[in-house]
Amino acid sequence: MIHGRGMTMSIARGASRRRKWLVWGALLLLTLGAFATWLSIGRRKAVAQRTACVSNLVGIRMAKVIATEELRLSQGDRVPEKDLNETLSQMGLGSLALLKCPSGGTYTVGNVGTPPKCSHTNTCYTWKLQTRPLRLTCVAWTHSLGPQGP
Repeated sequence: MIHGRGMTMSIARGASRRRKWLVWGALLLLTLGAFATWLSIGRRKAVAQRTACVSNLVGIRMAKVIATEELRLSQGDRVPEKDLNETLSQMGLGSLALLKCPSGGTYTVGNVGTPPKCSHTNTCYTWKLQTRPLRLTCVAWTHSLGPQGP
């Protein structure tokens, strides 16, 4: 049996402290969860924009290859914009003027033998947590097709 007012108060104070720590812990978890969600939404938007841009670059590259073969152009030749637009139109992509980078970049077609490029220079980072072995990896994504292909 617990005697005296002092003992009862110390039990109540201990319970109050635990409750306070639980509330602060819950608030911290909610804040971290909201921050992680905000980062995730921003990352998904950046990845979607990059994917749309690279898809446009792939379309331009394919149209460039087709126009190069039809016109029998050599390495380093310029693909005429009229022929490129015609090929893009046949592919269902419209014209070069209609293809827009969702991040605000502009496309440069380039000569035969060079890949088309986007002027958008920002990099999107995605993080992946692996459990076995425990490792956090980062992948940097840019708006480009790389050095290969015409």
